[in-house]
Amino acid sequence: MDMGNIVNSLKVDRSTALCGLPWCAPGKQPVVLKENSFGISGLSDVLEKLDKIFRNTGCPPFPLCFLLTLVIGGLVTIPLVLLVDNFGPYVWMPWVFPQNIYYILMGS
Repeated sequence: MDMGNIVNSLKVDRSTALCGLPWCAPGKQPVVLKENSFGISGLSDVLEKLDKIFRNTGCPPFPLCFLLTLVIGGLVTIPLVLLVDNFGPYVWMPWVFPQNIYYILMGS
């Protein structure tokens, strides 16, 4: 099977903000660099739409990741304390395991 060669590719500035809120203050989001037109008509319009999507849907990791940890930890700890007789050895789990999600998401 012939895989072919990459002739052109789009350059993306992947630098993003660390702090912000998704809808009111998203901070710096990735943008497609404007020198990517390659002489193709209509490509700049598509790239502008792509930049708008990045801006509208982007969400910096902080402070929302801290809030998510508090919500998951609290929602799991309360039933754990109320329903499990010997809950002591398990109290750390709802506070530590959700943090592993961030390592997977931000580690790449």
